[in-house]
Amino acid sequence: MKTFALLALSIAALAALSLPVRAQQESPGPAGTHAPLAPFAGRRIIVLPAEYLSEGDSLGWAALVPNVEEYLASFDAELEFALKDRGLGKVWVMESKLPSEYRRNQDYMADPAHLAGDWLRYPGPKKAIPFLPDPLAGQLRSILAVNDRAEYVLYPIEIRFIKGPDGKGGRAALRAAVLDPRRLKVDWMADVYSDTEEKFTPALLTSLAEHLANLFATP
Repeated sequence: MKTFALLALSIAALAALSLPVRAQQESPGPAGTHAPLAPFAGRRIIVLPAEYLSEGDSLGWAALVPNVEEYLASFDAELEFALKDRGLGKVWVMESKLPSEYRRNQDYMADPAHLAGDWLRYPGPKKAIPFLPDPLAGQLRSILAVNDRAEYVLYPIEIRFIKGPDGKGGRAALRAAVLDPRRLKVDWMADVYSDTEEKFTPALLTSLAEHLANLFATP
């Protein structure tokens, strides 16, 4: 499986939020360990909806999804629950708020569910991104403009299904990023993984959301 190159990133540097993007090969450890993205927890972040589901996996699990839009919405709900469970609901703007904002501001706000993020999907880009280009940067700035105190966006880009690390069972992998549209920066990007399951199950989305939330705060 192709992944991003692993680049070193210290917690102190991340806290300063001033370095260019760093990619990670794997999501960090389970709940109870230090949250490596904790410096972002106190910042104003907009949580975008998950946008893509990769098809044609070797497990055949994507073919078992009856409705892609509903499946991605289920992940969004799981992620919102996990983030609120960690106390982030008071500071962050959750995905469930965005549809009503878009309906009220369609003349100048991009649709959060249809962004130009296709180029970020697995397996590329293969190296750190020096800056965030248009049209995606402009779309994200329009979303921030409606939430004028927001600083960053958490973008769950694509869910795909892969074999387990020992070749048995399978798991869900999420390509995700923390983006700073005003400074055209990609502050963090990585693949985050669910627990391994023997068969296709709703538990994949639950553990995937938990593992992503654990990067910012532990339960």
